[in-house]
Amino acid sequence: MVGLHLSSVVVLAAGLGSRFGGLKQLAPVGANGAAIMDVLVERAAVAGFERAVIVVSPDTTGPVRSHLEAMGETRIPVALAVQPCQLGTADAVLAARDAVDGS
Repeated sequence: MVGLHLSSVVVLAAGLGSRFGGLKQLAPVGANGAAIMDVLVERAAVAGFERAVIVVSPDTTGPVRSHLEAMGETRIPVALAVQPCQLGTADAVLAARDAVDGS
């Protein structure tokens, strides 16, 4: 819809979790084994965000996409933004810029 601006939350999830021992964003922490990413998206929806943009790396795109597909429908739409090279937090935020239309 032209002119529609949604408030988006940006979730930085491009790290490989090497110190953590695996993909931290997919670690089960919530009720019924919800992953950290699931909890963040749910809390963003409750807080009034209308969309989530999850920044992933080329290496984490597949597992995160598979997780989202297995999860099914979420309370708010979720889009993935790929950060081609991990050059820090500011670069991760910039990777989301084309997926965010609004605040």
